[in-house]
Amino acid sequence: MADLLGGEFKASQGEYDPAFVRVGLKEINRCNVVGTIVTESPMVLDDGTGEIKVLSFDGLSAKEGEAVRVVGKVREKDGERFISAEIIRPVGPEWLELRRLELAPKSEITEIEV
Repeated sequence: MADLLGGEFKASQGEYDPAFVRVGLKEINRCNVVGTIVTESPMVLDDGTGEIKVLSFDGLSAKEGEAVRVVGKVREKDGERFISAEIIRPVGPEWLELRRLELAPKSEITEIEV
């Protein structure tokens, strides 16, 4: 999440030029994030590195405190970055731990419980 929030946003310039966030050499226009819903209205997702608003124009929702996977497009309006959700699915707490391990530097991983 920190990368999505901290990267440079480039707005769409037309139908075949989607908006994206530049993170290093990568251009990210669609994201797949796992985190916990910290507020329902507006829906805000926290993955431990930052919080981002999640907007759904299809009636997708989640409850406060629920662990979810959100897939959607990164957008920005009036200087505020958000995810326009295409998919919101509940996940178990083990998914939060798995994502933390995926993103952690290898030197921080000492033991994995199965």
